[in-house]
Amino acid sequence: GGGGGGSSGGNSGGDSGNAGEPDTPTPPAPDTGDDTDLCANVNCGKHGTCNPVNGSCICSDSYTGDLCEIAPAVDPWASRDPETYKTEEFNKGNFLTQIKAEQAYARGFSGYVTEALTDEETGEITYVNTSEKVRLGVLDGGTDINHLDLIANIVKDENGNPYGYNFDYGPCRNGDTTNCYGYKAVTSSYGNFVFYDANGEMTTVIDGYVTRSAVEDLFTDYPDDYDWDKEQNDPSHHQTETKDADFEYNNHTSGDHGTHVAGIVGATKNGNGMHGVAPNVEIVAGIFDPVTAGFGFEKAMETYAVEKVRVINMSFGQTTSSDTSTWVSYAAGKDASEILYEPEINGYKIVAENNIVMVKAAGNLGNDFQASVDNGVPLTTTFGAGSEYDMTNLFITVVAASPENTLASYSQTCGAGQAYCLTAPGGDAAYYTDEAIEKMQEKWNNGEFTSTDEAYDWAMQYLYEKGGIYSTVQSDSNHVTDDTGSAYGYMQGTSMAAPVVTGSVALLMGAYPHLTSQEVVEILFRTANKTDLVDWTDDGIWTDSKGNTYATSSTFGHGMVDLDAATQPLGEVMLAMDNTASGAKVSFKETKLALPRGFNAAMTAALPQVVIGLDDYNRPFPITTKTFVTQAHRSDESFKRSVRLFMNRHKVKTVGDKDTMSFSFSETITDADLMGLGTLDMNYRLSDSQALHFAYRADVRSGNGYFDEALSNPFVDMTDSYALTHSFKLNDKTAVSFGAALGKNGFFEGDEDLNEEFNRSMSAFSSELSWQPIDKITFKAVGGLISEKDAVLGLNGSGGFETDTTRTYFAGAVVEARPIPDLTLSAAYYYGRSMDSQGNSLVAISDLVSDSFALDARYRLDKKRFAGIQLSSPLRIRSGKASFNLPIARDSVADTVYRDAFDVSLKFQAREYNFGVYYAHETDDFEWRYELGVRINPDHMAHVKPDYRALFGLAWQY
Repeated sequence: GGGGGGSSGGNSGGDSGNAGEPDTPTPPAPDTGDDTDLCANVNCGKHGTCNPVNGSCICSDSYTGDLCEIAPAVDPWASRDPETYKTEEFNKGNFLTQIKAEQAYARGFSGYVTEALTDEETGEITYVNTSEKVRLGVLDGGTDINHLDLIANIVKDENGNPYGYNFDYGPCRNGDTTNCYGYKAVTSSYGNFVFYDANGEMTTVIDGYVTRSAVEDLFTDYPDDYDWDKEQNDPSHHQTETKDADFEYNNHTSGDHGTHVAGIVGATKNGNGMHGVAPNVEIVAGIFDPVTAGFGFEKAMETYAVEKVRVINMSFGQTTSSDTSTWVSYAAGKDASEILYEPEINGYKIVAENNIVMVKAAGNLGNDFQASVDNGVPLTTTFGAGSEYDMTNLFITVVAASPENTLASYSQTCGAGQAYCLTAPGGDAAYYTDEAIEKMQEKWNNGEFTSTDEAYDWAMQYLYEKGGIYSTVQSDSNHVTDDTGSAYGYMQGTSMAAPVVTGSVALLMGAYPHLTSQEVVEILFRTANKTDLVDWTDDGIWTDSKGNTYATSSTFGHGMVDLDAATQPLGEVMLAMDNTASGAKVSFKETKLALPRGFNAAMTAALPQVVIGLDDYNRPFPITTKTFVTQAHRSDESFKRSVRLFMNRHKVKTVGDKDTMSFSFSETITDADLMGLGTLDMNYRLSDSQALHFAYRADVRSGNGYFDEALSNPFVDMTDSYALTHSFKLNDKTAVSFGAALGKNGFFEGDEDLNEEFNRSMSAFSSELSWQPIDKITFKAVGGLISEKDAVLGLNGSGGFETDTTRTYFAGAVVEARPIPDLTLSAAYYYGRSMDSQGNSLVAISDLVSDSFALDARYRLDKKRFAGIQLSSPLRIRSGKASFNLPIARDSVADTVYRDAFDVSLKFQAREYNFGVYYAHETDDFEWRYELGVRINPDHMAHVKPDYRALFGLAWQY
């Protein structure tokens, strides 16, 4: 027995735990002056505990005041800086840093069941503690439930009194033959070790070959009048000493183990001593003796199930030896009856049925041994994967690490149980032996010791302070107590490592109440830290429930518990598309919303600052909306496009018979387009009144020349387009044409800086009526529609913001007049209305109305030179809205996702006006051109300084 136990030492004043080591001096108990119960008439309220030393109230859970009911002005758990959580209590515990607990505390987790709240104005997600605490069990050799650093977290009855349980039936004495163990003689020398149940019915525990003296040796620590029926509700360690006047029980130091374990799990954060991994939990303490065949184990599991305990710490185990039948590997593929007694099997079945997590110490016989055989429960056919009582991700074996992240010198290894094994700090005084000897020798040489005993005591103190785990111990006359009457001391062992894991499980259960027990354990397995462990070696593979595979170690299992990684997203973060966390989702990483610059600022201002994404386990994590909202065109995009088009030389060359069929083409400045061409036209005359026209355009809007772009139809904005037009001449003054075009959407060119290309297709169907009532004036009326794949006038999204294929109907009017032979006056106006787009549940675009206009006056100086002036306003959204339905929170327990639905106006803040003057000189061999211009309200943005531009270009061929 005691395979998960630990040794103690240091200033606790208790036994060192190792044979031959002297006890440190034991001071007397604090003197209260009399035997009066100072707490008899003291009410410390819901959040306080009376100190029996002086009758004062010790407040817990960060409350203040005489009755411990007044919340502090500043919540000490509210900080977001992890370093602020490294308080004196934190550092005194000396095991929290190794598991990065401060990171979990900074995220608002401490063992309370939390609720995620979203600020309506800022969208910030905060985790708020409810009044509920995660309930856990400490099944050990007895716990001082009245310890002032524990009592706030001990389970209370309806009257506020702390309680626990005794699951150790004890020996049959004084004629008692119910709920006890006894001896039944078979021969004069040997007999059976038996158990009598509540009805006095006898069950044989060990059949034959047991002497009476051997049975009696099991119960030497029990009082002569021990009666389980009277002591069954007492979780304190039962000893032969009488009750003390100042404390309910005067527990011997052998009872420190359970108290020490409980403190590591959940000693409260109250400014005194140390605090546990989960400082705000509810502990159900219980006594259990694993030697007595596990009859108390079944009762314990029944009780813990009724108490709704979610995780149980078991820092005990069977003794391991060189016999492989005592190793965890022995359990693989066997029925549980080959390694456990029937009451233990029944207890584990109760655990499996109630999804309770069991955390078990590996044992302390050294690195040459695997964990003890009773750690092999999940390897048996009774409790293995796929069995009726499947304990996959419900059982954790724990090995211990030294403060330097090596395997502790005393710790057994994970062995065959590596797939469900974790490493946690357990202390290792032996690691510092050489250092202690060196320092002791130095002090001895300096004359700082008066005797070898004093030197030895100093060395032992040094070892345990460096390598031990500091936690609560029995507050009695056998220990040094502080001003509050509380006692603390150092121990080491896998017994100390196990409660670190138990506290971590409880902390995650409180942080994410919706998670199943199995999911919590799997998260700890997935996030365990392998890189910081010394001499880590991969020799196993583990696959999680999501299909991901990870390396494991037969020494360290999955690795060191890491609460930083365990409270961060796992897997790909997804956005919920409906009102359930388990429903449809889209990838956050692939979710983008590209907005034209004109309403980028307005849109981002209207969006909540934060939405939530869900990880592999549907845990909510805040996402800043700025991370998925991008600008469809950068601020310099229009200028870059202007430069590119300005420099393109569109000298048209024509071949063929103009009266029947002809081809014409122009070159472009680059070879990235079709055969290096800027345009390609084929004309075929069907008759004197009909013709077909096929065209290719590298850029539709610049097909007729850079200075004509402002007058062209802004809705048919394509690159790499192909068009077919059928024209009819109705009479000498009137003509009509119908055409179709297909190409890439030119509204949005992608983001070169992010190496993103927007290559969605776009098609257009249009008609044009041309009327020339007199030679000096021409009227054109255009109409049609464009169809954009996954975009609306260039506004486009992906993932959660992906839009449908949308249609925009447009109409326009163009007038061209030549009042004098060399002067041409032109005006154009275009108007469009886009149909609603509802690509998914996150955004819908509707009621989109847009328009543009342009005025141009051009004077031809001669056949080769012309100059002009333009006033234009590019395509602008006049009205419209985007309706968002975004996930902003999820229910802490239910499958519900809360959403924020709102509308954002897509109307541009202002109208952009472009004014410019230009000049061009064109010959067969060269072109010279320039433009001087200004943009007022650039990109339709108000309160933005105008853009001034000067473009000069020279192109020649040789």
